[in-house]
Parts: sequence; structure tokens; C-alpha cells
Amino acid sequence: MKTPERAPTTYASAYDLPTFVEARQQLLAMRALSLLKPSIRPKVVELEAEFNRLASLIDRFYDTLGGRNWLFPSDLNATHVSEVCELGSIDEQEAALIALYQDRVALSFMVARLGRHPRMRQRMPLLEEALKDYQAGRYMGMIHVLISVMDGFVNDFDTNPRRGLHARDGRDMTAWDSVVSHHKGLARVHETVFRKGFYRLSTDEVVDLYRHGIVHGMLTNYANLVVATKAWNYLGAVADWATAREKAAQEPESEPTLGEMFHRLADLGAQKRAINNWQRRAVSAEAPSFRAEPVYDTCTNFLLLWQQRNFGDMCNLVAWIGPSELRTKPGEVKELYRPYTLNAFALTTIRYEAPSVALVDVDLTVNGAAQHSTLRWLYQDSNGDVRVEPQPGEWRLMPWGPTTFLDEPPPS
Repeated sequence: MKTPERAPTTYASAYDLPTFVEARQQLLAMRALSLLKPSIRPKVVELEAEFNRLASLIDRFYDTLGGRNWLFPSDLNATHVSEVCELGSIDEQEAALIALYQDRVALSFMVARLGRHPRMRQRMPLLEEALKDYQAGRYMGMIHVLISVMDGFVNDFDTNPRRGLHARDGRDMTAWDSVVSHHKGLARVHETVFRKGFYRLSTDEVVDLYRHGIVHGMLTNYANLVVATKAWNYLGAVADWATAREKAAQEPESEPTLGEMFHRLADLGAQKRAINNWQRRAVSAEAPSFRAEPVYDTCTNFLLLWQQRNFGDMCNLVAWIGPSELRTKPGEVKELYRPYTLNAFALTTIRYEAPSVALVDVDLTVNGAAQHSTLRWLYQDSNGDVRVEPQPGEWRLMPWGPTTFLDEPPPS
């Protein structure tokens, strides 16, 4: 049974989130310990700086972009958001935030990460089609699709009582210990924008996700980049709301020990160093080092298994997001790849476009037709957490469905 402290609520500041309150208490204890053990003082200073940087970033985001009804879901990279918030004007910040979503690799990862919720994973074909339309600039239909996905997901997620997203008021969209529960966050936008009623036809352009007016045909000029991007932004926040509701219903975890805190800090430091040392690069098939790239072997192995129609081993080379029980099953791979026969393939270029992401350009012959495709690979550890080389990990395909990189639909 949930304690009152784990009940849904809104927070005046990121510093008031239970996670941040607990971290501040841990930092106070570590600071006191550093008086007796000066060698740990640099680590404590580093951790305090990281803590304050993240908390102040969340508040700064909502103080500026929150005024235009943007939310801060967990799928946004905090470092990139920090760069956005450093820009001078609100127009520049909004344009830069939209650009984060227009990054094909980043948005594909955000969409795949939604699969951590089984009820969202069941709607992944809809999300993948919406992703294609968004990236092609076809906004009208994909906005409707994302609204329907959110409505259906919330209806299935919380069945006591069973109600879609549109039927819930702002109080329903609060959560315990979630960044989207900032007082300028999801609950406010849901009540003042998403559920706002429109009862007269308007042809004026809108730049907010007015679900009522869009779905009921009262707003006709909504199919633009800003509204389409806000649909993805809102979907990410709804997924975080669901994650927070699940977390609140679980038994509280024991507080981390000081040793565990230092271990987490060391892991964070290693990840930061790997990211700082990473460089964008491309390797062509003519380069002597081409076949020595680790992702070359992984991609080649995947395509060979596809040729052999070995769906069971193919599933070991695709990425997943969330708990281990969400790992892809052989039957899922078989269902999607069975209509496609890979006759031949050749890898042409490997491009490292972002930390943890490699794009492999390939020439494929599928069902007798030649085409050029790009396979996106994500670097993960054995727990499914994203890593950066040279940290321990493996390259896995994401998104992995064949329709995400093939031009032609399967034969009927």
C-alpha cells in the first residue's frame, strides 16, 4: 500500500522531487564524511555540482519553454537541453528544442524507448508509421495517430477506472517523483491545452496540441512542425507519467549506501569521459580498418542470419529498452521478417553519428529487388543500458523492424 509520500502530486521545483531531496540528504552526509576523509572531497564536489546542474536545468526549462507548453520528458538528453536553455531568446530555444526531435537517430531512439511499457509496445507499428510521416514532413495524419496512441495507452494502463487520456483532468495527470509533475508541467498543460474546448470553427494557425479542436474538426490549420513535435513531446511525458505511477505503487527501495553512491558517481564519470572522447567519423568499405570495426561484424552476422532465416539468433542482435522481460522474442522477429527474403547484401559505409549510435549503409537485394538502406545500431550493455565504447557492451539493431529501413512493403 502506498504511503502518503508516494501519492501523486505536483512540485514547485525540481529540488522538491523526492529523488532530489534524498540525494541532497546523501550529499550532506558525504560532505560531513569528507571532513574526516579529505581524499573523497573532490568526488563530493563533483556530485554536488551535477546535482545542482540538473535540478536548476529542470526549473530553468519550465520557466522558459514551459511557458510555450513544452514538457521535459526523460527521453530528452539533459546535456542537449542545457545547450538549448543557454540560447538567448525563447524563439531560439524553441527552434533548438524542435531540432532535437528532428534528429532522426535521436527520435528513433526515443520511440524505441517507449517500448519499455508493454501497452505502448503493442502500439509500436502505429508509432513507427507516425515516425516516418514526421520525418517526411507529413504532419496532419501523424498528429492524429499520436493522439490516438496516447488515449489508448492511458485507457489500458490505468483501468481503475478505465478512461482515455482525453477523459482525465489535470489532477489525474500528476505523479509521484516525476519531472513531468513540475507545477508548470504535464498536469497544467493537460488541463489548459490538451483538454481545452473549441466549439467554433477556426482556420487560424495553432501551435499547441489542442486535442479537442483537432480531433473534432474545429481547428483546421494545425498540421505544422511545432504541433507535430509537441505531440512527440507530450507522448514522452505521458510515458513518464505511467512510469512514475508504476514506481509509486512498488515497495520503496532501501536507501543507497555511501559506497553505492560513490559507485554510481564512478560509473557516471566513466560514461562522461567516454562521451567527451567520442568523435564523429565515417569509415568506407575501401578503408583498411573497415572490417575491423566491431559493428561491421555484428551487422554482417545479422544479415547472414537473415539470409539463413535464422530468426531465433537474429533476435539476440536487436536492441530493447526497459526490463529484461521486454527483450525481443524469436516469434516477433519471425513475424516481421518472414515476408522478406534477403538474396544478397554488401556493407558500404559505417558512420558514427552520435555516442552509442552507428549507422551502417548497406546495399541489399530483398525479394529480388535491389535497394540501398541504412541500419541503425545502438551500443548497449547486458542490462540494455546505453553505453559508449570502449565501455563494455554490444552493438544491437534499433529500430529493428524491416519496414524501418526497407523501401518496399512486403508482398501481399
